Amino acid sequence: MTSTESFRSIWFLMIFPTALFLSAPYSESTYLLLWSIAFLTAFQRKWFIAGIATGLAVITRNFGILIVPALLIEWYLSKKRGEIDLFLFIYPTLITITFYLFINYYIYNNPFEFTKVLHDHWQKTFSFPLSSFINTWKISLNSQLNDYSLTVGWSEALAMTLSYALIPLAYKKLPKSLFVYHLLATLLISSTSFILSSPRYLISIPTLFFVLGKTVKNRVLLKSVEFISIGLLFLLTYLYTRGQWAF
Repeated sequence: MTSTESFRSIWFLMIFPTALFLSAPYSESTYLLLWSIAFLTAFQRKWFIAGIATGLAVITRNFGILIVPALLIEWYLSKKRGEIDLFLFIYPTLITITFYLFINYYIYNNPFEFTKVLHDHWQKTFSFPLSSFINTWKISLNSQLNDYSLTVGWSEALAMTLSYALIPLAYKKLPKSLFVYHLLATLLISSTSFILSSPRYLISIPTLFFVLGKTVKNRVLLKSVEFISIGLLFLLTYLYTRGQWAF
């Protein structure tokens, strides 16, 4: 990426409507830091540091597990790859996953208790991504225009559509490892029976902003994106500070 494209990518991230969660007491900012360290050090072939960052990212957000296959692609495509590098990269992640499952088992006597919590409190179970994506659009199109259809319908559907629509561009413009992450992350946020908070989850897919930074060059389009994003960012920040739903 050129310096201009890098600047645009960061700028799009900073003005994204749900970027308010980067300064709120959520895990998005921590995950973004660990994600950046993992990929940067992997590109530099510092596999042990990449492994540590990935392991910490896994227990920060569930998206962290997707870094593993993405960096496995990066390792496989590297000219100088060794089995010891693979071990150094994978080992920290195995430790953190085991530790997380042990905590679940120690407290609840079930290593997969987190799946029950998601089901009982958020109505989330695994579902085929395409069916969930279509169902979200059905909620949008078949409901009267109100707060529910806007927050649970249209906003979720449009966020998912944006991520899906950028998959071909991610394949064309990004390194293979970053494309794999973008693809898997898009499938992950739509592989639940009840899609919720996907506009916020997009913050955990930095590749989306890389693609926008590399493709949005037209001045009119750029200003339009800025106007819409900043306007929605102010609106969601206002709702969040008033204790209302803002994803």
